[in-house]
Amino acid sequence: QAKESVVKALIKAYPKATQAKNKSNNTPLHDAAKYRASVGAVKLLLDTYPDAVYIQNQYGNLPIHCACAYQAPKDVVSLLLGAYPKGASTQNRNRDTPIHYTAAYATDSAAVDPLIDAAPGALLLVNSSGQTPVDRAKANNAPKNIIVLLEKRAAEAQASGAGQVMQEDSWGEGDFDDNARPFR
Repeated sequence: QAKESVVKALIKAYPKATQAKNKSNNTPLHDAAKYRASVGAVKLLLDTYPDAVYIQNQYGNLPIHCACAYQAPKDVVSLLLGAYPKGASTQNRNRDTPIHYTAAYATDSAAVDPLIDAAPGALLLVNSSGQTPVDRAKANNAPKNIIVLLEKRAAEAQASGAGQVMQEDSWGEGDFDDNARPFR
């Protein structure tokens, strides 16, 4: 985990480094989210290059997808969500939203609530394997309380018609393994 003081020194020395992309088209913000950097380090990156929150990597993942897939601290997810609330409903190339990843990998229901609050209709979106976030949670043997929460909130979203107003991104069909984590 990168120390905040090191990130600050690197940004001071070369701020444009925050705009760099690796071979997977990840920015430093993607990698900070993926590798569970502190909220301070993530905030420094976000403050220096705010547009990074909108950048999708080669898999279609935003930094918030990375944070959710790798169980970043809740305050990091909240920071990314605050910077780009619509990111909670953005589908990647596998048509997974950040909620699909949180449902599959979260161990605490407190990590799920903010994403659902931001995009309740995303609970009804189906990925390229035909799975909703509830299906992903069950397939990955998520804790029972998370499954119950997802089922309850999905039923509420269905009843309110929230899924009908969701706008899906236009990624092409691909041959991807939805049960694998999205990063190499």
